[in-house]
Amino acid sequence: MQINRIAILFLVAALAAPITPYAKLGDILFVQKDNSPIREGPNKDAPLVLQLNRGHKLIEFERKGGWVNVGIDRSGGKEGWIESPLTGSVSPGGKSVAPPDPRFDQFKAAVEILNANAKQRSGFDFFTNVESLGDGIVELTATNEWLAVPKSGRDGNLNTLFNLWDAAEGTGLPISVRIVDNKGTLRMRQSRYETPDRRESE
Repeated sequence: MQINRIAILFLVAALAAPITPYAKLGDILFVQKDNSPIREGPNKDAPLVLQLNRGHKLIEFERKGGWVNVGIDRSGGKEGWIESPLTGSVSPGGKSVAPPDPRFDQFKAAVEILNANAKQRSGFDFFTNVESLGDGIVELTATNEWLAVPKSGRDGNLNTLFNLWDAAEGTGLPISVRIVDNKGTLRMRQSRYETPDRRESE
């Protein structure tokens, strides 16, 4: 995907990056060592998704023990788990630059209309925040009222959001819509080219 990429601008001198053990949801991280494995689960026995070299940009989703669940830039929407010591908050090669994304702006405007219609009908907003996490991944923070809606209704809303993002993004490449609660816990997700996952997290 050409829009919504974050390019890594490598400098002549490589810097030794600090480890970030207490990063937050949505933080930008960078791989610190070549051939760092990304796995399907937070353990060394989990299947390998791919290996990344130093400087590759990641987006943090959650942490579990010594592992970080990340979205992987320039991977077509792939996600996985990487050991925390292999990540840092500074690219060993340079800085990241995020270009404007009119496709995300279009999606965000559509969500605002959806929210306004929902509030008119039900008296409450569905979502309080909409973010682009890069590489075709968008994340919405749901209100407690929306999380109390029957599952069939939430499934329908998720499908609507996915279709809105698909139409706005428009490339046909892998995309993902994530819905989290106000603590940042993943509650629902729908992705293209993956098995649909609308289950609430444990």
